[in-house]
Amino acid sequence: MRITRVGVGYLLVTVIVAIAAVNTGNNALFLIEGGLLSLLAVSGVASRRNLRFLDVRLGRTVEVHARQPFSIAFDIENRDRWLARRFLEVTGPPSVQPLVLPYIGTRRVRRDRLHFGFERRGIHRIPALRVSSIFPLGLFLKGMRAHTDLEVLVYPEILPLDDPFRLALGQAGEEAVPRKGSGHDLYALRLFRPGDDPRGIHWKRTARTGEMVFMEREAEEGRRLSILLDNAIGPFGDRESEERFEHLVSEAASAAVDFMESGFEVSLTTRSGSVHSGRGSAHRRRLLEMLALLPVLDFDPSPLVADVSEGEADRELRLGAGQPRAATG
Repeated sequence: MRITRVGVGYLLVTVIVAIAAVNTGNNALFLIEGGLLSLLAVSGVASRRNLRFLDVRLGRTVEVHARQPFSIAFDIENRDRWLARRFLEVTGPPSVQPLVLPYIGTRRVRRDRLHFGFERRGIHRIPALRVSSIFPLGLFLKGMRAHTDLEVLVYPEILPLDDPFRLALGQAGEEAVPRKGSGHDLYALRLFRPGDDPRGIHWKRTARTGEMVFMEREAEEGRRLSILLDNAIGPFGDRESEERFEHLVSEAASAAVDFMESGFEVSLTTRSGSVHSGRGSAHRRRLLEMLALLPVLDFDPSPLVADVSEGEADRELRLGAGQPRAATG
């Protein structure tokens, strides 16, 4: 239980009236003092009652990045069949913005969202939320802990890539090459042959010539980006070195997300492991999870080498102490 500013003022008035009543012996002042103390007792009982029969449930988290606000849906249920709940404040760790719920009816569930924000990547735990009652007078904040046991995996911060960074890596999507394949651009028209895919028939030309005409497409050559992040650069002697490493991790995550959205296949190589080339939401999640949990290892002077099973990538991005920011393949 915590006293509020209004409660401090109320207690001061109560003490002043009590001193005046004792010194003067005025019955009216004693009646006023009795009323003030009775109201204080009623406020405490009502506030305690306002917290009973409450259940709090947190929903699932979505993709969460450091230094990026996000929200989590939650339900708070009033299981009391007789009395509604009024003026409840929901708070938690410093990363949670307080939320005030003015009213929850009897046997009702109130659905709302809590807004969070984490400064660092990695696993963050929210063991419990605090539900406090401001009702009825706001003199005290009487609270209870609602256990949630929620774990949130926070991905690295996504930074906007500047133009020199993009130009250094020569960012481009899939490019057509002058040979047959399964792309989208037209390569040539020819007569239909047994075994050809019927979906490739050019129906307008077929109707015009009276013969089955098949469309050959140009092949599309996927572009690949290989990210090499050297995390064997510790231990850190100051906060500035740690912040530089976190910035490198954010740059790796930002490049991976940006290039995958542009059609690249992206791979990641670190001292702690690697993620092979790929694209799509599942590959994006695996890559960001590895970066979110990437530890700092003791310094290793040997150069970091890409996984040989990956083959040669079109573009290569090296991040680490004393390494160039970007290099083209």
